[in-house]
Amino acid sequence: MNLGLALFGALVLLVIASRNWRLSVKAALALVVVEGAIRKWVLPQASDLIYFLKDIVLLGAYARYFIFEHRSKRSICPPEMKIMLWIAMIIIGLQVFNIRLASAAVGMFGFKAYLLYVPLCFMLRDVFRSTEELQSFLKWYLLLVLPVGALGALQFFSPPDSPINTYVAGEEADIATFGGPDDIVRARITGTFSYISGYTAYLTVCQALLFSMLSVKLNKVWMATLMGAAALLMGNLFMTGSRGPVFSGVIVFAGFLIFNQLTRSREVRKAITMLLLTGAFCGVASVYWFNDALDAFWQRVITSDSASERASSSFVEPLLFLSDPEVLGYGAGATHPGAAGLRARFGLPEPSVPPPDAENETVRVMLELGVFGFLVWYGLKLYLILELWRTRIHTQNPFLKNLALAAFLTHAILFTGTTVLNHTAHVYFWFMAGFIFLLPHLDSVVAQGPMENNRYSDGSGGDRLHKPPVAAAPGIIKSVRGQKHSHY
Repeated sequence: MNLGLALFGALVLLVIASRNWRLSVKAALALVVVEGAIRKWVLPQASDLIYFLKDIVLLGAYARYFIFEHRSKRSICPPEMKIMLWIAMIIIGLQVFNIRLASAAVGMFGFKAYLLYVPLCFMLRDVFRSTEELQSFLKWYLLLVLPVGALGALQFFSPPDSPINTYVAGEEADIATFGGPDDIVRARITGTFSYISGYTAYLTVCQALLFSMLSVKLNKVWMATLMGAAALLMGNLFMTGSRGPVFSGVIVFAGFLIFNQLTRSREVRKAITMLLLTGAFCGVASVYWFNDALDAFWQRVITSDSASERASSSFVEPLLFLSDPEVLGYGAGATHPGAAGLRARFGLPEPSVPPPDAENETVRVMLELGVFGFLVWYGLKLYLILELWRTRIHTQNPFLKNLALAAFLTHAILFTGTTVLNHTAHVYFWFMAGFIFLLPHLDSVVAQGPMENNRYSDGSGGDRLHKPPVAAAPGIIKSVRGQKHSHY
């Protein structure tokens, strides 16, 4: 595709996305799901450009919200988070021009991989104006699990060399396979995503969100639909052949049971009952419908390397590079797989000092940002985990409380998981980090009464009220002012 034409199309899309920033954010989340399908089957010749499609849409939303949208009240960032973000931005910005990279373009690509989705966290508070709006969006978003999961099942039962099982790289990439005791080779499914890692991140996030939605009072149609989606999702987890997301699914399920059991309100007990029924239904459905996937997955578990050693390596391997002489880093994007494609496409020079080979993202971050950058980046991730837990403690609405728990568990799973190298996971990472600002805001709106939700769009991205909002009770105002951070 002509580069000038592509840039013009990107500019037009950016302008269109800036017209309605709320809709653009939701559209970007939908593009996360279908982007890989477009790259694999619809426009494979423009695969590299489609990779940036959701990024352009988000940039349009950022421009409108942060520059032109003056009516919206900005989320107040806690001082600790602001300091860590500024330090991380400075370190990554300096690593863009690391002389070992030999290309500032590769450095900018690395900068994008680390920080492009951070603004999503701060604007999420204004994307959803009521709990009902958030619930509606999540219901319809989780409905996508049905067609995506059905495609995954079709991929599993199709031959590995079928066109439906191709990756973005096409014929240049060997399709990953695994097999059961009957020696039938199965493809490790990717759904509508480019690769397995993107699909497993999507399944993990959707599982956490599904458990949150099943705690809401839904009509029978939606309840049956979401339970069916949960069963199909569990089958797809086994079909990926990846042990990590299956173990993550167990952590999410156990986390919802344990932490909800600690609060003994009537609503929570009903949510636990529904969760147990969902787990039992998914287990029976997996055995009945996806027995071949279970057999193939179990065969992979017993024939692969140790799962505990693989998990611990994410923590241990970065320590081995503390004595490396290149302790200042090799530059942002130095180990990113996309950097090689960028160099090849535009004829950029090879790095003057190539980094050592590494598999785990923790090691790659250490190599790219150096020791200090590594500590700041993972310090920021740890801080977000703690803030999400605080959000859950301070949130009173049961549904919002479970959403905070879903985000907390997801962030805990992704602490050493792949986010920088997995743009799908990174979008969800910062989307759920935005719950730190969104959920307390919605919780306070619920506490103040229904009139606060009586809003309509004025067409310019702002909101107006039909009537003045009902004043909050003095006790509520006092409790809000008494919190350590103003966003509570």
